[in-house]
Amino acid sequence: MASRGIDGSATMNLVTFAAPVAIQPRTYAVGLYVDTLTWENVRRTGKGALQLLRKRHVDLLPLLGKQSGRNVDKYAELKARGFATKEIYGLEVLADSYTALDLQVVGELVSCGDHDLAICRVLQETWISGEEDDVLYTKDLKMAGYL
Repeated sequence: MASRGIDGSATMNLVTFAAPVAIQPRTYAVGLYVDTLTWENVRRTGKGALQLLRKRHVDLLPLLGKQSGRNVDKYAELKARGFATKEIYGLEVLADSYTALDLQVVGELVSCGDHDLAICRVLQETWISGEEDDVLYTKDLKMAGYL
């Protein structure tokens, strides 16, 4: 999930738990890890870009899911690793992600332990690159030993 703080600073965090929950209006449930910078940004701004990553992104898990944007410039690190970003919906997303959803939180976040649940309306979707069989799923993270 790509997000910006109210100060305009950008970060990105791996979201393991996300699922569609309604067709009309199109709505997703997204689990945000508590006390991450992305959690803080989404909580304050109500906005985020959920990206569906590709299998080539599997080794980004330690950067995007195991480190805080408070301690590392994830965009500088992505660039150093050869991954480009581009702006969509006013947020920086991976230029080669499969798709990106422009999300707007509706209501309050719901505490679920180490994650808060955000119910989000899909405002727009942008297909970016890749084929459906190239999508990165939780099972791929497990097979790579990350989960």
